[in-house]
Amino acid sequence: MNSIKKCKWIIISASIILVAFLSIIMNLDKGGNGMVLAYGKTSHDAIEVSLINLIATPEQYDGKLVRVIGVGEVKFESNGLYFSKDDYKKVITKNAVWLELDEKLLETTYENLKKSNGKYVLVEGIFNSKKKGHFDRYSGTIDNITRYELWK
Repeated sequence: MNSIKKCKWIIISASIILVAFLSIIMNLDKGGNGMVLAYGKTSHDAIEVSLINLIATPEQYDGKLVRVIGVGEVKFESNGLYFSKDDYKKVITKNAVWLELDEKLLETTYENLKKSNGKYVLVEGIFNSKKKGHFDRYSGTIDNITRYELWK
């Protein structure tokens, strides 16, 4: 009888340790290696807008500091913020805005920014409805980006 109690105690202890371990793993940053993917500074003056509204009514936000969430891509000749993961995968650039990224403003490197490719990111910068990005394929540009971070 003593060995049965000991066995139950071992199983319960192991279960508690496993649950604790899994909760820690699940709460780690999805960027990988526990690193935080947040660059730049937060602005309290930014207008929070959906990417749909930004693309549909660009004149309303032209020249304004905006905060928008979308699927990020940082790549040679293809810096974009896409409406959805499907738009990102299929490279539907009309459902995206061009991102004019400056490593100095964000105090990081393109290599670090690339770690969030294909994931939802939050971006703050000045929207320019007249600039359409690489080969005028996008639905506007976000310039002077001061914040770029993984959105959870």
